[in-house]
Amino acid sequence: MAIRTIITEPNKLLRQVSKPVNQVGKEEQKLMKDMLETMYAANGIGLAAIQVGIPQRIIVMDICKEENKKEPRYFVNPIIKNKDPLKATYEEGCLSVPNQFADIDRPSKCEVEYLDYNGQKQLLKAEGLLATCIQHEMDHLEGILFIDYLSKLKKSMIIKKLPILKSLYQNGYPVTCVYTQPPQKSHRGQKINKSPIQGISETLNLEYRAPSTLKENKEEYEFFKSVDADLAIVVAYGQIIPKEFLSLTKKGFINIHASILPKWRGAAPIQRAIMNLDKVTGVSIMKIEEKLDTGPVCNTYKINMENNFNSAEIAEKLSFIAAEKILDNIDDILEDKATFVDQDHSKATYAPKIQKTEGLIDWTSNAENIIGKINGLYPVPGAFFISSGERYKILKGEISNGIGNPGEVLNDYLEIACGDKKSIKVTEIQRQGKRPQNIGEFMLGSRIRKGHQI
Repeated sequence: MAIRTIITEPNKLLRQVSKPVNQVGKEEQKLMKDMLETMYAANGIGLAAIQVGIPQRIIVMDICKEENKKEPRYFVNPIIKNKDPLKATYEEGCLSVPNQFADIDRPSKCEVEYLDYNGQKQLLKAEGLLATCIQHEMDHLEGILFIDYLSKLKKSMIIKKLPILKSLYQNGYPVTCVYTQPPQKSHRGQKINKSPIQGISETLNLEYRAPSTLKENKEEYEFFKSVDADLAIVVAYGQIIPKEFLSLTKKGFINIHASILPKWRGAAPIQRAIMNLDKVTGVSIMKIEEKLDTGPVCNTYKINMENNFNSAEIAEKLSFIAAEKILDNIDDILEDKATFVDQDHSKATYAPKIQKTEGLIDWTSNAENIIGKINGLYPVPGAFFISSGERYKILKGEISNGIGNPGEVLNDYLEIACGDKKSIKVTEIQRQGKRPQNIGEFMLGSRIRKGHQI
């Protein structure tokens, strides 16, 4: 048996549809044994062949919870025959999306037909965790990951920072050390979750550090100094890098900033650009100086702001552009071919951190500004209105031509009048303390009807 390499998102192999196995022979049995050994080594409970780069319809699992006891299961060419309409919710994770977890609803029971380790046909009636695990692993055979069931924002928050680090690693750049945020408690406070960057660093066997702060941190200063790095690359690190660190690399620190500098310096450039109704945004490759986002710029890469795109979608676009372009910039910087141009500080604008109170919608505003707020703040903290003392977060909407008093509900599909003789059609909404709903589902149980004033 051998431990194989588990491929991780965003590897394109994970999106392949796996092919059926013609017959179960010694080669397939060896693969299953290797997969099981790989799964155990990674502390997993299930693994599909595609996760080790083999596009065959094979999965293995072991959900036994007893210590020092193993109950391996092998499924070749599995087919789900029946699913229970009753749903069950389990917190799922995935070895191909390291250290990320989310509650996923799936049928609570299922029947699966398959070939076992010896190629014999079997029928299994599964329920509970076993049913969930089977469905999760069978999704892999169709090129589906559990994060595909999440909202676009939650999904992008998992993957948007990974492409740059993986791009560096996969293209042979020697990454000496990775700095990331320390593990955080989950919203329920019962789990300590590592950052996605720590997870991918562990998968790639890269040394990483996760200090709570760099400020007045002598231990980290001495360690960083001892690394003697050529270049430091900063992507949405979330901490101020003290002045004394900036001189510890030969070629300085460069930052990938999500705006066309000097516009939108600061913590929330994407959100501010959308709320400002900008037509163009981009990423800037800049040197870090002591003052926030004021350093000279090496290159800028622009994209058009698509109509009705939200912060998550723009962030994902920019992330993949940065992952592609950063390689050329690193080569130029290391070879002293890069030209850095000072910013025109007289044209600088600031993108301060978003405050929750900014989400409150003023219906006397024009429809474009309101849709900019909805998209720019999606979904955290979110654009919202108050009705009968409850907060309603508008997740998605579109501009329409309805006319009425500002804040007036114009029909029973939650079209709301704005201050410029236009309206907002709400298409997805989240009531305080409830899950997101499309507007049709929401209106079935809502008391907000035509003529209501918000």
